Amino acid sequence: MKRLDCFHLEASIKHYVEEKLSYSYLQKYIDSPQIDEDRISFLLVPFLQNGYELEEKEIIRVISTVMLIQIGLDTHEKVSNSPTGSLKERQLTVLAGVYFSGQYYKILSDLENVSLINQLAKAIKMVNESKISLYKQEYSTIHDIMESIKTIESAVITSFLGHYGSSQCNELVSEVLFLRRLLYEKNNLKSGMVTAVLPSVKSALLQDTLPSVKESVNEHLEEIFTEYIDESGDKIAVLLRNQPLEGLRVESRIHSLLKLTRPDTKIFAEEG
Repeated sequence: MKRLDCFHLEASIKHYVEEKLSYSYLQKYIDSPQIDEDRISFLLVPFLQNGYELEEKEIIRVISTVMLIQIGLDTHEKVSNSPTGSLKERQLTVLAGVYFSGQYYKILSDLENVSLINQLAKAIKMVNESKISLYKQEYSTIHDIMESIKTIESAVITSFLGHYGSSQCNELVSEVLFLRRLLYEKNNLKSGMVTAVLPSVKSALLQDTLPSVKESVNEHLEEIFTEYIDESGDKIAVLLRNQPLEGLRVESRIHSLLKLTRPDTKIFAEEG
């Protein structure tokens, strides 16, 4: 497909999802969910890069389905991030998550794609299990927490790509979504905001930290996030050289992300 098709498909998918998310009563009490354009681009890989044949209407509907699942999962996560909000607001946020994710059942039932439903259901289970372990602070090492974050951020997308024969992109997708989440967590740490991730990371850190160092635990947390951010940026740079996303808008956004996080990162292979 031509580059123009990519712009058209992304815009059509975003519009389709926005229509499915519109519910006037919920919009009175909670913020409208953000539609992640990077995820839409990743989901287009099988059809724009790997030549998987599917009607444009079906591409829009099936990708919109995955976006609704992701938005539902992300909306549920917002409940734990607003403990000071009103009970009604928190209850409606839970309801919104159920409503948003529930939309995909109707779309998939129309598509009659049982195989894809099974794949996505397994991914949703993995995400929810990882979130529960994270929230209950069941992880004892920072590494396990970081792997859990990767699962939470990318399992739904990578299961979709695997279903359509594009699993070669899974590592790149996972790293990009992981890097974005780490930047989000680091910024929240610096601004004093508490997310669902920070208590679990802090708990794991304190298990391996000397009592005399515990007073500066936030500094150590920031160092940990910086270390993983740098490592992830380096991996993404290498993966982009080996697996370019030509024709997809997300490629330029990834380049911008790498320049923002690591100005000296070499994204392209040296000539000669």
